[in-house]
Amino acid sequence: DLLDAQLYLVAIAESGPGDLESLGLLCSVQYLLWPYTQQSVSDLKAVAQVNQIIRSANPISSYSDGCQAIFLWVKGQPNDARGVLEKTLDQTLEKRFVVYPFLYVMKADLLEDSQNYMNAEAYYREAYKTFPEWLWPQFGLGRTLLKQGKSNEARTTFENMLKLTRDSKAALFGYALAEVGEKGDLDKALNYFSAGFLIKRKLPRAFHVEALTEYTKMLVMKGDKIKALEVVERGLDLSPSNRTLREYLINLGGQEKELGKNGAAELVLLGDQFNRNGDYLAAQAQFKAAYDLDPTNAIIPFKAAKSL
Repeated sequence: DLLDAQLYLVAIAESGPGDLESLGLLCSVQYLLWPYTQQSVSDLKAVAQVNQIIRSANPISSYSDGCQAIFLWVKGQPNDARGVLEKTLDQTLEKRFVVYPFLYVMKADLLEDSQNYMNAEAYYREAYKTFPEWLWPQFGLGRTLLKQGKSNEARTTFENMLKLTRDSKAALFGYALAEVGEKGDLDKALNYFSAGFLIKRKLPRAFHVEALTEYTKMLVMKGDKIKALEVVERGLDLSPSNRTLREYLINLGGQEKELGKNGAAELVLLGDQFNRNGDYLAAQAQFKAAYDLDPTNAIIPFKAAKSL
């Protein structure tokens, strides 16, 4: 459990701030947890504090460079983070650099976000080879295989995850999506969607919404409108402006809700996309609208300032 790991690593860091391996692992855990935090000022300060401690202990270490890349990423500077990350992965200052698999995952995540699925797949595979029982790189590998239309390989990947833990929401949803992609056993896919839906666990937003959308489609085809409406409402909690889910909501007789923090998160993603395309005025407008919805998010002002 990542939260337990974070507490354990914080205790180690407090007892001996010069332990680079523990501090590097703590940064890595903070990176994995960041999408599921409130991303408030206190959350950002926690990441900054660990980064400061490790850089004070050894500013030229690969561990401190890895933490710096993570800090830049959580601040909303993905391009700067990518530069530091690539430099860190290209160098070998320590003989036993235990954070490498986590940085492979971070590199793969950045590639996946930019829709470079083939190269993202390669980095997820590298992390998976290092820690074969670590579910996160397997999950990333499965996602990128799905995006490339390799549904059969993706299904095998998610099946391997389920062999390690039968209650993996990610693996259940992923396996179901692979079955849908292959036009395979759709009854089995529906059962896996149903099992995954009952598990209260957070997943990456885009993947989660895609799974809930497909689950909704199958429920509507089966004529189960009550369950379909429940799934649609859950999907809109995650992605309030999703056009497909909103259409399902109207057709199923549901009521629309006001945009909240999740709506702000979607506007931030849209602003990031405008930034990447060089449309900085449009990006600023999205960030301003996002901040109006969620003024507690500490990252939005950084992103808005970056686009000025």
